Amino acid sequence: MMKALAGFVLVLSLVGGAAHAEDALPAGRAEAAKPLIAEQCVKCHVVPGFPADRVQPAVNAPSFEEIAANPARYPDSQIAAFLRQPHYPMKGFVLSKRDIANIIAFIRSLREGR
Repeated sequence: MMKALAGFVLVLSLVGGAAHAEDALPAGRAEAAKPLIAEQCVKCHVVPGFPADRVQPAVNAPSFEEIAANPARYPDSQIAAFLRQPHYPMKGFVLSKRDIANIIAFIRSLREGR
């Protein structure tokens, strides 16, 4: 029951925050996201151009390639709203607006490279 409630709250927060998520972000730079991706994201996500040996397979996080390939499922506004919320295993890790914009720019660059 608690998992269902937590999932519902997450969906509500994503839907509620999605409309304003992109508006407040600065312009991102894909290249600027790389150090953060190397330090944090590759622990849970397979990211093109980065070794996959640090990924924790039990986390079941989508790869950045999967996110990039599915913009209808993962629109920029939803990614921004999700990254604003601490999430497992990043409960104590808070991203700045600049970091979020840079990660989105990196994902966009993967979309454009298709």
